[in-house]
Amino acid sequence: MAPVYAGTNVGQEKANGNNTLLIEDALNSPENYAPFANDALYRMLGQNPKIGPLMASILKEPIARWYMRTVALKDQPDLGQHGIRTACIGMGLAKALYKELKISDHELRELGVCLLLHDVGKFAVPREILYKPDSLSPEERKVIEFHTEYGLYCLNDIVPLNGMTPPKAAYVALSHHRGAKKPYPYDSEFERLSFSITCLSKAEKERIIKELLDVIGVADLFEAMSSADRGYRSKPMTNEELWANIPGQLNDINPLTISKLRNMVSTAIDQHISKDKYKKRPFNDFNPALHRRMASRLVDVSYFLRTGHPHKANIVLESLVREAHPVTRY
Repeated sequence: MAPVYAGTNVGQEKANGNNTLLIEDALNSPENYAPFANDALYRMLGQNPKIGPLMASILKEPIARWYMRTVALKDQPDLGQHGIRTACIGMGLAKALYKELKISDHELRELGVCLLLHDVGKFAVPREILYKPDSLSPEERKVIEFHTEYGLYCLNDIVPLNGMTPPKAAYVALSHHRGAKKPYPYDSEFERLSFSITCLSKAEKERIIKELLDVIGVADLFEAMSSADRGYRSKPMTNEELWANIPGQLNDINPLTISKLRNMVSTAIDQHISKDKYKKRPFNDFNPALHRRMASRLVDVSYFLRTGHPHKANIVLESLVREAHPVTRY
């Protein structure tokens, strides 16, 4: 078996260097690493009789198709994957917290759409900053933080044609980092920007910021920290590092939310390991293989759109959506 290197993609061999680390243990005990937990949870939720079909129907909506086409044109397949996985995790977590949140089926679907689109503002971030392999400068960090404000502008002013965007999506795009230790946008700026979202009542905004923000923040953070496809990370996190870091990144997080997610992940890993077909799948085949297939198809979509063949682009896009859906992923 080829050695696993942690670089832009775990499992992709790169030349030895300061930003490349050989992870021998990942070959022998992949279940101890966060990307395995990410993949296991994603598969389990995809097979859930409620979450799987719900995610499939969301990906067929016009706003989801617009988002995936834009991902293709911007050549940012990782944003598409992050949105899909965060939506699955967030809906699964909200469902697990049903007694506390009293979330309806309609609201659960809206949450899924909002989480799919939550990072739409990163379309405005220059690629050299978004994919920088090293630490960001303070100025570059400010540019990254602007993605919440741009997400608001995009979903509140540009995209909502023919009722295509749920009103809550713009508010989630703006507020999904409000639960962080260093929340942004900052308080006065957040109040000013949120006031511009006139299609939501005060009660609806408070429902998101006071009751659903834990789910939104934890789902987003878990997916980002456990993902194998982060170019700035020199090596994948272990599960111990993951669970030690998540609470420290969030402010006033409800311990029950993290506890529910840990239980879900633990169950998913146990199911993942217990099946022979998952045991035999090498660690470096989990995330990167899908990433490479999706990236190739997104390039095809981008080419067909640029050359005036929208029908061909749509055929490839349909294939991409089926590939991204958890139930049909393997």
